[in-house]
Amino acid sequence: MTDDFNLPLRAPCRRISRDRRNASRRLALSLFALTSIIAATSVARAAQPQPTPKIEAIPKLQPIPKRTGRVTDTAKVLLAGDREHLEKMLAQYERETFHQLAVLTIPTLAGEAVDAFTRRALSAWKLGQPGLDNGVLVTMAMKEQLVRIELGAAMKKFISNDAVEAVIEKKMIPAFSKGEFAAGLQAGLEEMMRLGRKFVVKKEDVERAKRK
Repeated sequence: MTDDFNLPLRAPCRRISRDRRNASRRLALSLFALTSIIAATSVARAAQPQPTPKIEAIPKLQPIPKRTGRVTDTAKVLLAGDREHLEKMLAQYERETFHQLAVLTIPTLAGEAVDAFTRRALSAWKLGQPGLDNGVLVTMAMKEQLVRIELGAAMKKFISNDAVEAVIEKKMIPAFSKGEFAAGLQAGLEEMMRLGRKFVVKKEDVERAKRK
């Protein structure tokens, strides 16, 4: 009786086992075929010529001109008399406020951004009193027809970017567009000097900053 009871159960179990083995074989064959296709595709892609990565040359930065005074006119756009007048005006302002303003004209930026060049020049020239960072540099790039006013970190607390942009657009550009570079510089510098007076520096402040 036990054999009669177990016999019908054994046969279906065998069939299920064979079906599983057959299914496993079919799955293995499918996976092998899929792996072969992927490998063939990878080989085909590897055999194709790959695009050469584009390498952009970094432009060599031109050296910052040596500072020859409060007005360094390497582009030769100012008459001697105009340059001397601006020099005296800026010297008097420094005596009164201890703020250092300077002008730099260059023939070309040689591919460098005007803001980056002006920051490099401001740093190289060390404009402003030691420890106070109250310098201002006006850069004119003649070939590119660009002008930039860069402020020392302390000056930025008293003069906003909007105010600087207004000086360039309203005081300088109108004269520059007519070729009157000395007049445009004077108008812009006078306005920057007015704005700079908001930052009050005394002699004792200068002495204290030097001792730090």
